[in-house]
This record gives sequence, structure tokens and C-alpha cells, in this order.
Amino acid sequence: MGEYIENPKLVGSNIVACFPQGKPCPIGCNQCYATDGMVYVPMTQPNIPDPAWAGERIVRMNDLGDSNVERDKVINCGVRYKHTFFNTSIPRLDFPGPVILTVNPKEEDPETWTLPADHLAVNLMAVRVRVSVTNADSAAALIRAWTREKVYVLLMHMRYYDAAPGEGYECHKHIVNDCWQPTWTTRRHVEHICGVGHDHLLYVCEGSCRDCHQCESLFWLCKRRTELGA
Repeated sequence: MGEYIENPKLVGSNIVACFPQGKPCPIGCNQCYATDGMVYVPMTQPNIPDPAWAGERIVRMNDLGDSNVERDKVINCGVRYKHTFFNTSIPRLDFPGPVILTVNPKEEDPETWTLPADHLAVNLMAVRVRVSVTNADSAAALIRAWTREKVYVLLMHMRYYDAAPGEGYECHKHIVNDCWQPTWTTRRHVEHICGVGHDHLLYVCEGSCRDCHQCESLFWLCKRRTELGA
């Protein structure tokens, strides 16, 4: 295992990344920069921070993969840290810590989207919804289904590495890669359709994590809820 490399998006925040699998994610979500190999570390080796260095910071498991892929390895690695949360697009949430669930990894195929179960996992920190001009109307219904159950939703604007999905996108650098991103006007249009500004449980994932702190806040809210057994 080589020297640990920080995720440039997380630098300056209270979150650090951990990638224990050391191989490309097999799920293949559309436009995933990890799947496409445009990442800040080699996808052929683990990228694991030292627990002493991580200290009181929050460790995000699998910024380059899915916590349900080789889940035993992920869990055994994650429990070494004081504060950990997991990421998955597979609705199996029995992890020893908070979890963010991506509920539409195939963002253009509503038949595959995950809807709330009858009994929600208490460690569900938030759900992530991938949105663009091409799925905003359907995504809005998905968002409402989750917020009706009092679950926080992180809205993530799609970025495209091959071609724009239509008008209202422009190509420029995001963190380390050039990609097609929604213009300010397109972002606000999509967010309006999805209910941003009208639902206190709905947040937008913005650029640099050091300027955001939403995941940090949601992590501590979830930790408090699980400790209280709510």
C-alpha cells in the first residue's frame, strides 16, 4: 500500500476519505469519475488514512466505490476510526455507523430507484439523489417520497464527461477533471423542480466540502439519533 493521498475535494474540511478495496468499483454508475478512471489515486491499490492521523475527523468510507462491495473488508477497516460513515447504492444498510444511500444510481431509469421501506434504518444518515435536466421531474417525486418519511436528501447535480445531455451545460474543470456541468440558470431550474427552498430536509451538494459542512452536520445528527435509539 502506497502513501495516503487526500481527496482534493475534501481538503480543508473535517472529512477524510478511505478506499480499502483497491480496485475499480464493479457497479458502474453512469458518469462516475471513479469508474471512468479519472481519479486522484491509482485504482489498483487501497488508499487508507492512518487512524492516528485521522484523529477526530470523520472518515468517509468508499469515496471511490461502494461500501457493500467487499463489505467485510470495508467494515473491518472502518471500525478502526473514531468517526466513520459509509456510502452505498445497494439498499443494505446494516453497517456499524451512519450510511448515505444513493437511491437512483441509474438516474434515468426510475424502475430501478429505491423507495423508502416500511421500517427505515435508524443509521440512515441521508439519501443521495442524482439529478439533471433530463430526470428532474421524476427525481422530484423520488425526493418527496423520502422527505415524507423525514429522511434528509442530498441533491447531486450530474456532471458529464463524454457529452452534455442537452442545452444549459458548459464544460469546465471540477476539482481535477474537465466535465460538462449545469450552468447557474440550469442548476436553479432543476433545483426549483426538485423543491429546493421549500423543504427543510433537502440539501444541495455543492463544490468544495470545506465550504459546505452539510455531510458533517448530517453525520452528527445521525450519530445523536442512533445513540438515543430513536
